Parts: sequence; C-alpha cells; structure tokens
Amino acid sequence: LEEYDFEQDICSIKTGDSLYIFSDGIYEVSQDDGQLWGFDNFVKLIKKYQHSNDIDLAKIWQYIQKQHKDQILDDDFSLLKIVLSRL
Repeated sequence: LEEYDFEQDICSIKTGDSLYIFSDGIYEVSQDDGQLWGFDNFVKLIKKYQHSNDIDLAKIWQYIQKQHKDQILDDDFSLLKIVLSRL
C-alpha cells in the first residue's frame, strides 16, 4: 500500500508481559450519542482487566458490544493477546 504511511517501532517485552494486537474496529465503535468510543477508552479497559488478573478477551468483546447497543459492529473486531512466558 504505497499511498499509506505506516509507523514502525521496536519494543522489548519481558517474561510475563502481555502484547495486544488489535484492529481499529475495537475502538472505533459508535455510541448512543453518535460519538466514537475511542482508543483511550479501549486502553483504559485493557488496563482495568490487566491489573485484575481477570483478562478474558470474551469479556472485552462483551463490553465493547454493549457500547454499540448490543448490535452488530460496523467494523471488524480483531483482538489477540500474546503472553511471553519462559520455555
């Protein structure tokens, strides 16, 4: 896709760290007032579950679906969690 610019970066993760890979459909969710739910709210949600040790991707799906009045989302919903553990 030559007409688009993409950012690239490198980060280090340690044993026990989590890496989330997701599509923009996760946070570009229309709310009742017509506003988008937004990236910052998605990050807050991930942090909430991350610190509770109760991270269940199905719970995130259910929460975001409720933000959209339990209807079919307008965009794709892709979310992957990778946890680095020792072999």
